[in-house]
Amino acid sequence: MLCRILTGLISIFLVGNWSAYAMELSSSVNAEDGWKLAIETKAVTIYSRPGADSRLKEFRAIGPVDAPT
Repeated sequence: MLCRILTGLISIFLVGNWSAYAMELSSSVNAEDGWKLAIETKAVTIYSRPGADSRLKEFRAIGPVDAPT
């Protein structure tokens, strides 16, 4: 029983931490730099802006990367 409670509390803590981290990252995109929200899903947020001296758009993606440390 205690194991289930601890597992639940740890899960809540991890989800809460991740969502706070994601909010911090998404707020780091400055609209004054021309970034506009293109797509937002549960896992990734993508911003775009016109490229300097180019017909191509620049893209910025914010989301988790599953990589070993």
